[in-house]
Amino acid sequence: MRKRCWPMGLGLLGLGLVLGVLIGCGGKGQEPAVRAKGRILMNGKPLAVSPQNREVGIGYVRVEFYRLGPDGKPQDPPEGMVVNEDGSFELMGRGIPPGKYRIAVYQYDPDDKLGGRFDKDRSPIVREVTGKEDLVIDLAKP
Repeated sequence: MRKRCWPMGLGLLGLGLVLGVLIGCGGKGQEPAVRAKGRILMNGKPLAVSPQNREVGIGYVRVEFYRLGPDGKPQDPPEGMVVNEDGSFELMGRGIPPGKYRIAVYQYDPDDKLGGRFDKDRSPIVREVTGKEDLVIDLAKP
């Protein structure tokens, strides 16, 4: 008398389907990501904040990237980070999709010393981010 192998065969078939879906769909639907890095300057020099404010965390420079939609308006949420003392920055994590971005910059010491001139809605800084070159942004000539 022959034994039926249906339960084992169905189990292997199910496992094959699950693995196929996981392998076949991995990464699909996700945009490629690139690293955005560079420097924020004013007249060729890094933006400075008071050392005592930096030490207690209320003095810092922040850069934010807002991807521009088809209508040319910034989309939320932004990707951003605190800029290093030498003006350098690099967005960590997965990265951002390549494309056109409005770049906002804030110099908190403790209030924004830039007076909102480079905020999300007013910043004249628009760059194509490809991840192939560093972005050097001098606020004196954005």
